[in-house]
Amino acid sequence: MATALTQKRIGILAGLLVAILVFGWAPAAAVATPPLDVAAAGARSGDRSGAYRPPWAWPLTPTPRVVRPFIAPPSPYAAGHRGLDLAGHSGQQVLAVAAGVITHAGSLAGRGTVTIEHPGGIRSTYEPLAIDTGIWRGRAISTGQVIGTLGVGGSHCAPAVCLHLGALRQGTSGQWSYVEPLFLLLAGEIVLLPSP
Repeated sequence: MATALTQKRIGILAGLLVAILVFGWAPAAAVATPPLDVAAAGARSGDRSGAYRPPWAWPLTPTPRVVRPFIAPPSPYAAGHRGLDLAGHSGQQVLAVAAGVITHAGSLAGRGTVTIEHPGGIRSTYEPLAIDTGIWRGRAISTGQVIGTLGVGGSHCAPAVCLHLGALRQGTSGQWSYVEPLFLLLAGEIVLLPSP
């Protein structure tokens, strides 16, 4: 039993280390695998000082169900799922997850897509959208601002409708890499585990 407990602690610490290396911080979501249905996970009460506040707000309201999780590719050009698929409905408003500047708003492979660059070298991507007419490249955007409505064509969940939300982080070399969006969306507290 002691061996199983030690292996579990090592696994948790390894996950925390990966989160620190990738993001430079360690939310509680990095300690345990989050559930696929995160609708009930919402932010904790703001009464407690020191509680972790996620840098991003959810792009759909109410808080959507995660239909398909992020799956990191083993290499930059390999197969993977470079974002979250969030359950929604056709015509639902899509909101900016954080303040930033639009770096792309247009059609890619027949799908409306938007990319927003946020302070700190992070970008958010959204598809498929019917892009709002007031959204264009170079425009400053605020958290929660409507960037478009959820489209049907090109949905990763067809015939159902979902929003594909991606997150990219700029590395020290200047290259952009996809990262786990849930770490930016979920609230929690930093938890330090005792050493074995």
